[in-house]
Amino acid sequence: MTTGTGPERPLNVREATYRVLRDLGLTTVFGNPGSTEETFLADFPDDFRFVLALQEASVIAIADGFAQANRTPALVNVHTATGLGNAKGNLMTAFLNRTPLIVTAGQQDRRMLLLEPWLTDVEPEVMPKPWVKWAYQPARAQDIPAAFMRAYTTAIQPPAGPVFLSLPLDDWAAPALGPAVVRSASARTGPDPAGPDPDGPGEPMPASRPLPPGLSRESLEQGVIGKAIELLSGPGGLASFLRRAQLGARLGGPSQPLDIGYSDNVPAAIRNAVKARDLFCQWAGGCDQPASACEVHHLKHKGHGGETSLDNCILVCFFHHNVMIHRRGWTLVRNADGTTTAWNRDRSKVLRSHGPPARAG
Repeated sequence: MTTGTGPERPLNVREATYRVLRDLGLTTVFGNPGSTEETFLADFPDDFRFVLALQEASVIAIADGFAQANRTPALVNVHTATGLGNAKGNLMTAFLNRTPLIVTAGQQDRRMLLLEPWLTDVEPEVMPKPWVKWAYQPARAQDIPAAFMRAYTTAIQPPAGPVFLSLPLDDWAAPALGPAVVRSASARTGPDPAGPDPDGPGEPMPASRPLPPGLSRESLEQGVIGKAIELLSGPGGLASFLRRAQLGARLGGPSQPLDIGYSDNVPAAIRNAVKARDLFCQWAGGCDQPASACEVHHLKHKGHGGETSLDNCILVCFFHHNVMIHRRGWTLVRNADGTTTAWNRDRSKVLRSHGPPARAG
């Protein structure tokens, strides 16, 4: 075991780790180091690049963008304990982005951890959670190179995401067990295209059974569809439950029909829906009467075949409904864009809730 330069001597953990990182293509390190990270950066290889940021949150953000742009994992080195705390907000972003980051932080000298001196991360595997897929502090210095191999594999395998290693500052000069084994790691997943092997371990897929006598596939499909409709529709259905759970008391009641064809009266469900949609009088000339002072008007009169539905109903105040429309004969329509237009009997007067369209030219 040699370093490859100078006289032969045992490989140390730092050298073995940099060999692993080089083989994995992790030669760019993003960091904001402190005293507990200095020993990792000592004798920094010439073929590696260190990108320094002024705060740990910025380090994570830069590495996140780098990894996404290059579609490759990124290596991060932040300061122990509170430095990792500074990084945690953007670590959450990287986790939600599914960005493969290998985040490392220094740790106090192993010989001092029992006393928990300043700069000790007391529970290093806990602090970055839940925003990492895996967090680990090697039990001994010699495990660091292999820990980087597992961290790399865990970070890239779907769903990709950050991982964390806590690395005591006195581990790097310790003798390594030898060059670490660099394994291939796949980021692809998918079902076995051949399906279950009847001759392999486990039970083969059971053969499909014939339908009972008198039951056709068509009737079975209709029965399943009917049950699905029962589950999704109606006052007790899934759609009603989701609306009641999400929209609150005002709109969260049981499911109600909003189109009932001809009706002598406007049902409460349609009246409430019209009020919730229109909010105030929709008279084209402009009126600020609130919904509580308004009535529901059929845009197409019931006597002319107008239906009692949400689309055919509109909110207007008592004056515009009873005086302008029913006594003076004005007509009110709602346009496709939601605006309204009104005109008198002989169309000599036209009111709009919006300006007329500009003339061509």
